[in-house]
Amino acid sequence: MTHKSNNKYYATLIIAICYSAIGILSLIFATGVGNGIKLDDNQLVGYIVAIISLSLACFSFSATNIRIRRIVTLLLLILSLIFAVLPYVNMLSFNEAMFIFILPSSIFLLLIIFFGCDFLITTRKLK
Repeated sequence: MTHKSNNKYYATLIIAICYSAIGILSLIFATGVGNGIKLDDNQLVGYIVAIISLSLACFSFSATNIRIRRIVTLLLLILSLIFAVLPYVNMLSFNEAMFIFILPSSIFLLLIIFFGCDFLITTRKLK
C-alpha cells in the first residue's frame, strides 16, 4: 500500500467524521431551540444513519488490510448518500434551522464522494 493511498483513506475517514457530525448537529438543531434531541419517526432514521457512519469512521482508523479499507470506504460512501437522500424521500423532516447546515454538508458530501471514489479507484488493483 502506498503512502498516497494511506493519505486518501485517512482523508476520507476525517471527512466522513465531519459529515456525520454535521448531520447529527443538523438533526439536533432541526428540532427547535431548547427542545433537545427529538427521536420521533421522522428523525430517528437520520440519527441511526449518522451515528452508524460516525462510529464506523472512528473505529476504522486501525484497519490495516486493504480489503477492509475498501469495504469501509464503500460503506461510508453508501451511508453518506443515504443520509443525503433521506429528506428527499420524506423519511427525514426538518425546519428552517437545518438550512444553516446545507452548505457545509453539501461541501463535505462532495468531498467524501471525491476522496472515497479516488481511494477506491487507486486501490482497485492492490490486494
